[in-house]
Amino acid sequence: MFGAPDTRPAARQVWTAIARYLIIIVIFSIAQVPIVKAWLTAFGSVTFRWPGLNVIDPAGNPVVAQLFKLDHLKAAGTSVLISGAVLMA
Repeated sequence: MFGAPDTRPAARQVWTAIARYLIIIVIFSIAQVPIVKAWLTAFGSVTFRWPGLNVIDPAGNPVVAQLFKLDHLKAAGTSVLISGAVLMA
């Protein structure tokens, strides 16, 4: 239209562009396999009490909501970080 002929990119360029999305899909899919998901939960979870939060119910028992569970290995951001590290390699 503007004088330049339409050219197709080389197959290598196309696969290089698509590879990053395929790697993300593969890593997110692996993280959803039940065995892997159980392992990530077992080794990637940290549970702790909120400091300074001393709440009790009317019976005098500590409220369960005082506990915070951090699933840092199961988080989507960790999967994206791993995907980025694989892409850099």
